Amino acid sequence: MMHALYICCENPTELLGVVAREIQKQGVSLQGMTMTVGPEVSELNVTVQGEESAVNQLTFALQELAGIVCVEDLSAEEQEWFVTAQICEVYS
Repeated sequence: MMHALYICCENPTELLGVVAREIQKQGVSLQGMTMTVGPEVSELNVTVQGEESAVNQLTFALQELAGIVCVEDLSAEEQEWFVTAQICEVYS
């Protein structure tokens, strides 16, 4: 099953190593990754494929290791809101 993870942060390049390591460790496959860099907050979008339990372990591991909070599988309308709202106080 495909899962889209949205990570809002100040500098997505700092998270690349942690995210890549955990993707490999949890046994899910990376399908795509994009970065949007803004003046105040940026976004790292990661699309992975794997079992629901493995993706749950991935999001849990990211939270534990780097304090990353992931938002999963947003609709097109929610994605637009997520990008424009720039909730930097909620996501790290």
